[in-house]
Amino acid sequence: MKCSRNCKRIDLEKLNLDFKHADYMFDCGDLVVVVEVTSRSKLEDVDKLDNTIRWLYNQRESRRHSNFVGILHCFREVSPHVSKSLSARMQRARKHGMRVTYKTASCEDHLKHSLRKYNIIC
Repeated sequence: MKCSRNCKRIDLEKLNLDFKHADYMFDCGDLVVVVEVTSRSKLEDVDKLDNTIRWLYNQRESRRHSNFVGILHCFREVSPHVSKSLSARMQRARKHGMRVTYKTASCEDHLKHSLRKYNIIC
């Protein structure tokens, strides 16, 4: 899949990571967008996004110049409890100097719209 902005889509399942992680990511150099796909939002899904972004942050040499976006792509409505957790984790990460934004997407069109905001069009 070819994307604009010189982004590479990476299937995280193929990396055989030894922790619970998100499904895939777009690596665009200074921007990394991590996506977790789920049918029903759970706190475990938030953990997967958070774990993956923290791991990527620690792996990147240029982490001070990197922006991270975590998108929880649910096929059903996101629970208020999960939304609050995403917001709290985003604030905590920012306190530690990470540039992280967490979002939700409720359908395929909503996800595509979120990706277009970052100039990722696949």
